[in-house]
Amino acid sequence: IVFSLRRSFVAFLECALLNLLMSISNGRPASLQEPRPESTLRAKRGSKRGACAMDKENGPCLQKGDARAQPPIAMTDITNVANVSLGTSGVDRLGSNKDVPRAKVARIVVALPKCDTSAVKLDSVQTAVPRQVARNVLEAEYIQSIHDVRLLAQRASQPNANYLAGHPQLTASSRAVLVDWLVDVSVTFNLRMSTLFLSIRLLDSYMSLVTGSVPKRLLQLVGATAMMIASKFEEVTPPDLQDFIYVAADAYSKDQILRMEVQMLTVLDFRIATPTAAHFVEHTATSPLEAQVAQFFLELTLGEYRMIRHAPSHLACAALLLARRVLKLSPVWPASTAADMQASEDSLHTCVKEMDTIWHASKHSSLHAVRKKFKKSKCPETVMEAVGELL
Repeated sequence: IVFSLRRSFVAFLECALLNLLMSISNGRPASLQEPRPESTLRAKRGSKRGACAMDKENGPCLQKGDARAQPPIAMTDITNVANVSLGTSGVDRLGSNKDVPRAKVARIVVALPKCDTSAVKLDSVQTAVPRQVARNVLEAEYIQSIHDVRLLAQRASQPNANYLAGHPQLTASSRAVLVDWLVDVSVTFNLRMSTLFLSIRLLDSYMSLVTGSVPKRLLQLVGATAMMIASKFEEVTPPDLQDFIYVAADAYSKDQILRMEVQMLTVLDFRIATPTAAHFVEHTATSPLEAQVAQFFLELTLGEYRMIRHAPSHLACAALLLARRVLKLSPVWPASTAADMQASEDSLHTCVKEMDTIWHASKHSSLHAVRKKFKKSKCPETVMEAVGELL
């Protein structure tokens, strides 16, 4: 009995000593650590979306609880209509009071090894990461395989370049206004480049596949829902449903957006993981400067309906080629890049010419969300010098 008590006492001392050492290494015992206030958690979460009370340069930012704040761009042709329907078969009316469970988009969380990014300058405009940096994060053996699969998969998800013919109330101009508004919303929520491009891709794909015509008054609802789905897929902390209701100036109810989300995912058959031009710029760009300028050209083309006919990789190549010409890089179109992207310099001539025309016409356009976004971005000095000449 004495021997057993002695062993128990020794074990107790060992456990107490181990807990003491762990508490010292953590700075203080776990029982003495103070919980983080809920208000602090909310504030930090809001800051990731660029929320603020007042900004002297840009004016008041959007706050979910501030009914006096204005949305980024007022789409005056979009009105709040109750009990509306898109005319699709088998879909309940959007304005009904029937409870619908919110559709969830599956997310895959991958633990990536740490890499040295001290030489990379980041900016407030979400830019693509050059290939050299990406290879420090992901294993090189998977990079090329993923790229090859995207080159093949992009055609399968290519939207119909003439889908507006099935929507009599919509025009290329109304789509351009919607895209300009979505760019402003992405800046307000501080969304990634890939989120914005996926939003436009989902918008065009849905409009190509949906049965029946979408009335003009519901176009903003479709765009906001596409961005909400893309945010769930791409962002670590996506904006809330209430945030999208707010930036739409309460034109649509929570029930309408949820029903549109279910309908859009059903029409798309939940095929959300689709290649965009942002993926190909990320893979091909050789420097942050080149990626930044190419992103500027690509975002200018988002609102151009006629550019839908080009595949995402083709648009990315044209933007990179135009960026290299503007930056006077040599060679203008390396042979390795042409082979990797399966696009010669001659094959990009038409797309580059159209992109150059869009760039110069944007200086006099009333839709200036992209230009405003890059003017106010906190880019590295060299990037601002290059992009500043384009603005």
